[in-house]
Amino acid sequence: MSRRLRVTSGGICFGPGGVFSWRALVARDDIDLVSIVTPVVTHYEMTLAALETGKAVLCEKPMAMNA
Repeated sequence: MSRRLRVTSGGICFGPGGVFSWRALVARDDIDLVSIVTPVVTHYEMTLAALETGKAVLCEKPMAMNA
């Protein structure tokens, strides 16, 4: 990856000096756990993508808007 990740006590930073795509982050082999704290509408897609790549996932509730 050409961009360097900036790691803080809160995790990996997005934006300048960090990752610009959550998909790129989930695809990395050196990341074991993903914490999803985005708006609810994105929880389902991000959680499934992370699980499919073998990551442990912490997802803020709710997982989806309906059952």
